[in-house]
Amino acid sequence: MCVQEPYIIGNKLAGLLKSLPVYTSGAGSKRAAIVINNKQIDTIKITQLSDEDKVVLETKAGNTTLLIVSMYFDIIRPINYDL
Repeated sequence: MCVQEPYIIGNKLAGLLKSLPVYTSGAGSKRAAIVINNKQIDTIKITQLSDEDKVVLETKAGNTTLLIVSMYFDIIRPINYDL
């Protein structure tokens, strides 16, 4: 599940189940997150492409591998900046 503008308290996520792995990136206020709620899915965060506004994961389930991306696009920035 991709989460946009998750609830943050002191630069830490709040309001999500602690039993589920939640992927975010960066040290500042996080505006993108991904929650994986299936223990059969292997997940690796690609840190080179992730920051407070985007999270990129490589996931593998069985013989299928794919990328999951959660991105927040700030309305005051040109979209080409984030793409």
